[in-house]
Amino acid sequence: MSSVTQIKKLIEAERMRRGLSQRELCKLAGVSSATYGSFLNKRSSGNIVTLLAFCDALGIEIELRVT
Repeated sequence: MSSVTQIKKLIEAERMRRGLSQRELCKLAGVSSATYGSFLNKRSSGNIVTLLAFCDALGIEIELRVT
């Protein structure tokens, strides 16, 4: 499983754990609901800004390494 897939699963699990709807998370992250659906359901990783917006809204810390 790729790192991006793992982060997507973590974002969705944390959203559900907090009892947030997708719409509520999108509002917190400043991202459209359509973007969220596309981000979770497509095989593409989306962009890093979107990924970081969701993580930030949920208080998820991630470490990025460039090698």
